[in-house]
Amino acid sequence: MKNVIIKPPESRRKVWKRLRSADIAYVGLKEHAIFKTVMPGKLIDYMGASLPIIGVTSGYSKQIIEKAEAGLVFNKNEQQEINKELSKLINNRDLRRYYGENGNNFARRHFNWQTNKTLLYKIIFEEE
Repeated sequence: MKNVIIKPPESRRKVWKRLRSADIAYVGLKEHAIFKTVMPGKLIDYMGASLPIIGVTSGYSKQIIEKAEAGLVFNKNEQQEINKELSKLINNRDLRRYYGENGNNFARRHFNWQTNKTLLYKIIFEEE
């Protein structure tokens, strides 16, 4: 693809600048036991940036993307299906907005640092 750019690791500031100019985010994770229970931070970043997600992943990341209705998830053997659905997403701004807003709303409800910090404080310091 001519319009896909793969960059080396960058600072958080540069990453957010790039996310603001993106239309679609991609999450590709190797099949590994760790990803059954761990979610990469980039997934939360993509959701926070209101980007629709195309995922080639499984485990916890897959569950979150599907539960949030933040995008589409495939396995690595579904190349034709990925191409078909990616084309739909590229050509449908409303669908991109739908997935992006769903992901952002989900992230705000479930991955909000201030909310989680407050809950953690109550668990640690307040008695039942």
